[in-house]
Amino acid sequence: MLAWFTSAAGDAPGMADRLLVDLARDLQRMGARLGGAVQHNHDLGPDRPCDMEVEALGLDAPRFRISQSLGPGAQGCRLDPGALEQAAATALPGLADAQLVIVPKFARQEVAGRGFVALIADAMDRDLPAILYVPRQQADAFAEFAGELAQRIEPAQARPWALAQLVPPLDARNLLCPLPVLRLRKALETADPGAMVRIRTTDRMALVDLPHFCHEAGHAMIAQRDLPGGVTEFTVARSVRNPAKAAP
Repeated sequence: MLAWFTSAAGDAPGMADRLLVDLARDLQRMGARLGGAVQHNHDLGPDRPCDMEVEALGLDAPRFRISQSLGPGAQGCRLDPGALEQAAATALPGLADAQLVIVPKFARQEVAGRGFVALIADAMDRDLPAILYVPRQQADAFAEFAGELAQRIEPAQARPWALAQLVPPLDARNLLCPLPVLRLRKALETADPGAMVRIRTTDRMALVDLPHFCHEAGHAMIAQRDLPGGVTEFTVARSVRNPAKAAP
């Protein structure tokens, strides 16, 4: 599952990088095993108006500077593709013991098959949940690359989504409705507003009953995906208000 978010026209530069760095630090403090990488941006004055560094997660490795100085008076910074490739390759071993993967972005280098593409592909191959930023200009290319594994979320949903991946999903396999609905409702009643819950079921009626319950109760159905063995997994975000309980 690849959760991705993008930015709005009025968002400050570097918003996505700061969000992912803060998310990584928060999850690390909780003891989560992370893989992938985050990007740090530094303002270093007129000679180097920005400096970009990539930090590999889950590894004891130095940061890689991936920007090139354009000299005095420059108004921007230029990516060093070779350094980016080295940083992405260094981060790859960190996926071996990861619960969750963070990827700085899927941008122009990734569209061309470089950058973090191998890292993203390895996470997909390992069936690891991953979260990343996709600039608006590359959204169509990412959708083509990720296919049905792509799950768009809002930036504010990044933390709830990540937390939901770190706990086992509710197991409603081999239970017939209304039991999957009752199990989901009980979990959501004790969840914080905006928190996400995953539930897995084999009941075909749940394909109708669970979305109906969420609609009636005011919860958001974030994702639905098919798994082997006739299992369907739903990801649901609890309403930010205090919804009335809906009957199954």
